[in-house]
Amino acid sequence: MVTDKWFKLTKPTVALDLVGTKRAAVLVPEGAALKAKAVSTDASGMIDVLWEGRTVAMFAIDLNERALEVIDLQGDV
Repeated sequence: MVTDKWFKLTKPTVALDLVGTKRAAVLVPEGAALKAKAVSTDASGMIDVLWEGRTVAMFAIDLNERALEVIDLQGDV
């Protein structure tokens, strides 16, 4: 997966957010704008994405199947 590209979710998708020192599942809503950041180097298949000013992790396959790349999105999310 290419990083530093913007995507718009077409379906709600679960992501992992860091809450304190623990990960918590959050539901990222349909229509959310995401910027793909870094792909994990382990076998988890997770990718870090920027969503509403914070970094969350989601499965790269979920981003591939449930989001569309947005070419003309300007500014920070």
